[in-house]
Formats: sequence, structure tokens, C-alpha cells
Amino acid sequence: MRSCRWRPRRGSRRLRTSCARPCLPGAFRSLTAAPSCLRRLKYRNSREWLLIEAKANIAELSSSCQAENPNSLDLIKKTLNQTKFDLNVAQSCDWLNGYYQICNRLAVLNVMNTAGTAARMAFVYFYGDVGDSTRMCPSSEHGWEPALTAQNMHVGLCPGHHLEDRLHKLFVDVRCGDLSQRFGS
Repeated sequence: MRSCRWRPRRGSRRLRTSCARPCLPGAFRSLTAAPSCLRRLKYRNSREWLLIEAKANIAELSSSCQAENPNSLDLIKKTLNQTKFDLNVAQSCDWLNGYYQICNRLAVLNVMNTAGTAARMAFVYFYGDVGDSTRMCPSSEHGWEPALTAQNMHVGLCPGHHLEDRLHKLFVDVRCGDLSQRFGS
């Protein structure tokens, strides 16, 4: 994983989908959901988009496409199939059901980079939260491994695809306490 320096734009806040969409390629707007957060970052001598997707529990990994409009569904299928082709994923892998959200994010990242809009994706996985009967929050980074392995098997990504160096994972322990006291901010 490469390190990158993020500089917030003056007055920047979490971008709403409606604010970010005009800046992005048309196919992005066809995919119904946006990542948790979009930010611009400076990486080396260039500016890139950083898409952030955060998960607090294992149940959040599972999703299926909810599009009902036939035209929208057609465009989503076309975009997902093109992304599978670009990433050397078998067309038989079902990207509409099971793990649609990560497939959607891969498609967004692929469309942006293919269109010349440099972007990276950071997946943030929280652990150490106290779960309940409806959600399982891993107690450690390693607690995410079985679920992420199942997700990766379903999605069918093979090592060496052209987005590999643009995908980053970050595991965060929610029990770390008050960060402002730890870092003096």
C-alpha cells in the first residue's frame, strides 16, 4: 500500500452525492449509489480523487442491486460487465447480487480512471465495536478476514488487475480512545 498525503480543500466537507456527481464521468452517475465519502488529494505531483467506503460490521458487506427501472438496470449491467472485462473477472461472477456495493465501487473507480480522472479507493473497516444480535462487529483486524475472503471469492478479482495499486484497506480499532488527547489536537 502506498502512502499518500491528503489535503482538504479550503472549507471542504463531506461531499454529498449531488455535489460530487457533476465532477465525475457520466457512467458514475448511472451507478445509483456513491461511496461513503469523496475527497480530492494530492499524491506526488498530481491531484486525485479519493473514494472512501467504510464498514462497521460484517453484515454491511452484503448487498444486492435495488434498481427497478429497466433502463437504469441495463446501464448498470453494461457498466459492471465492462468493469469485469477490464479487470479480467469472469463474466459468470454475479456482481448484481451478494456483494453489489463493492462491485459498484470497483466500477466507479474503473470508470473514473479509464476516463482519465485519477482516483483511488480506500476501504475502511472498523473493529472492536460492541455488536448486538443483528450485527457482528469483528473484535480485531483478523476478524474481518473470513468475510473479506468470501467477498473476494464471490467478486472474482485476480491479483495483478489494473486497479490493484489504487485499492487500499485500512483497519481501525474503535476502542483507541479520544484521538484528540493522543495527538494533542
